[in-house]
Amino acid sequence: MKCRVCAGDCRPYVDLGVQPLSNDYHHTNSGQPQYPLDVWTCVDCDLGQLTETVPPSEIFSDYLYFSSMSPSWVADRKAFAYRIINELRLDKDSLVIDIGSNDGYFLQYFAGICEVLGYEPAANVAEVAETIGVKTRVSFWGAETARGIGATLINATNVFAHTPDLDGFVAGLAGALASDGVATLEFPLFSNLIKYNQIDTIYHEHYSYVTLEAVQILAERYGLRISRSWRPMAARCGYFCSKRMPGSILRIHWSRQRPRR
Repeated sequence: MKCRVCAGDCRPYVDLGVQPLSNDYHHTNSGQPQYPLDVWTCVDCDLGQLTETVPPSEIFSDYLYFSSMSPSWVADRKAFAYRIINELRLDKDSLVIDIGSNDGYFLQYFAGICEVLGYEPAANVAEVAETIGVKTRVSFWGAETARGIGATLINATNVFAHTPDLDGFVAGLAGALASDGVATLEFPLFSNLIKYNQIDTIYHEHYSYVTLEAVQILAERYGLRISRSWRPMAARCGYFCSKRMPGSILRIHWSRQRPRR
């Protein structure tokens, strides 16, 4: 098996057998599809990835998770939204995109200040976002999704690991950002899954288990640079940090590479 980021060789990490999809509730066990849940790791960039890729349309097209159901999570996103509005000095001429925007829980705090646009593959969830005034396109994010749109800020919170096409995802960021735009991504680190024995975070929605080495390769491949990174509540905690399990989450800011002189 080859790594989906660097094409290096992969080796087995953990095999959890054959499992049904998470949140795929049935009244009986009969006829419920099941898939291997087996993670291998790259010997070069250390990325973890599932050996079986369930088509995203089977998982995300009709989604049961609504982000607004968690008051503490919404409060966290509200605080982050206001901080980044001030940090980037966003205004009516700014375009803010949220990938995996769910029910508009995050973009609602930019509406009225900036132009907002969500990308959400689950039509049932996107419909709720539209009712609160968050413009949402029912679409997966990929290389050509919003090319040339000129976004000031693109946010992706806990969705980077949810795509089997990491190259297409990052190419889409590069193609959609304005020349001075910023992309902010938050995702669990694979090293902390291992350190804290977070085996329960391995499931079919998480196609990849991300490392900084893999992220750096993707950034350089598409002309982006990591301008800021931190782990909330960890030793290298940085700006815009939020309170989570110690060391479990990393947030990075990406911007375009500046020409060397």
